[in-house]
Amino acid sequence: MSRKSVISHSEADQYLSCERKHFYAFGQPVETDEGTVLGLQPKHYSDGLFRGTVGHDALEQYYQYLAPISLERIPNAEDFAVARQLGFAVIPKAISENPERMELLLALNVVLAAYFKKWEDDDAQWQYLAVEIEFRDVVDDEIDFPYKPDLIRRHRKTGTVQVVDHKFLANLYTPNEIAIQPQLAKYVGHLRKQGYKVDDGMYNMINHRVFKTKPYDADISCKRITLNLTPTRVERSMMEQTSVVRSIAKYKAMSPTEWEHNVRRTANSFNCKNC
Repeated sequence: MSRKSVISHSEADQYLSCERKHFYAFGQPVETDEGTVLGLQPKHYSDGLFRGTVGHDALEQYYQYLAPISLERIPNAEDFAVARQLGFAVIPKAISENPERMELLLALNVVLAAYFKKWEDDDAQWQYLAVEIEFRDVVDDEIDFPYKPDLIRRHRKTGTVQVVDHKFLANLYTPNEIAIQPQLAKYVGHLRKQGYKVDDGMYNMINHRVFKTKPYDADISCKRITLNLTPTRVERSMMEQTSVVRSIAKYKAMSPTEWEHNVRRTANSFNCKNC
């Protein structure tokens, strides 16, 4: 019996970015103390990737605390104060482990403080059904698609259920960029396929730029955009993803040597500077 392929959204994105980078991350044999494993780690994590990881960790702590409370009642000011404290606690831990990035992390602390203040009243209007919970769907008999939405929330009054994706960005997405992003359409499609009631997706965009010459303005730098996903867009995103993961699965069925000989590289500064 062949081994089942497990292919996530992030892996599919990496494959589309560069087949060879994808091979290095998921197919390159590496000798370790435990034996041979597949996949190299990048030589350097960019500031953007590092900042996004820490920012997501902070929001995960914040919403995980609010989630069980929100199902029972509307969170009050004390609840939000504790949630903020848990979110902020991620920053000093990250500084202790990455002192060379202290300036970046202190700026992120400023961004988080403004974010929590701006959205507290809105966040009180929602129930949090899932925070960083992994779901898994079957694409083909031999391919699983694991996916982990940042947040799934339900509005208290309307009952609308949204899948939320947090984005820490140097520049907020334009309407055209939002229109072509496939991630939330995939998540919504797979959740519906698995029988969950999901109405739409929302990008929770957070501009991380902090300037010394002026205060951080969350009204300008933090935006939440509901997508109004059409059935056509969801279906198209699902079809495109199925095609991509089937291509990846064919490579994963090969030996590492054969896989490496068949992949192409996309050579550009974006792909190669951290590869």
